[in-house]
Amino acid sequence: MKEKKPFVICDIDNVINNLCECFIQRYNYDFHTDYTVEDINEYNITKCIPISEDSLGFLYFHNPMFWKRVTTLCLDVDSSVFIKNLDEISDLEFATASTYDMIVHKIEFMNKHFPMINENRIMCVCEKEILNCDILIDDCYTNFKGNNYKLGIIISQPWNRNINLNG
Repeated sequence: MKEKKPFVICDIDNVINNLCECFIQRYNYDFHTDYTVEDINEYNITKCIPISEDSLGFLYFHNPMFWKRVTTLCLDVDSSVFIKNLDEISDLEFATASTYDMIVHKIEFMNKHFPMINENRIMCVCEKEILNCDILIDDCYTNFKGNNYKLGIIISQPWNRNINLNG
């Protein structure tokens, strides 16, 4: 009898790509500042960097040229190796909190760096607690509320380092 693979849902931004790092590099270039990723100590970037939500979207996150700079994230291992291995041992899908105009850029990123992942395995969902899975991998601690997963893996980022998920 074949053993059932675990169903894994993985976030994209700042979990398998370096979105925040690219934003900081570009913002520093554009505005002659010297911010680091460590300065983004809240999930909402606009609380850490003097930029409005509209400007953040227009200049960066909704800008196709910005997305050309986004690449795979490398923590202990490059995310391309991690995802390839995870895809072999699990039923892997991706969930990203995006607007529909941004999902195009994320699909292009996935096609470029993870060609083995069919775009049908990428879903656009802001409230991840509605998803049910065995393992949830994310960088936003608020996505771990509820009982929709058996095991949660939070990717360490400056905006979640001081969060106590147990209390």
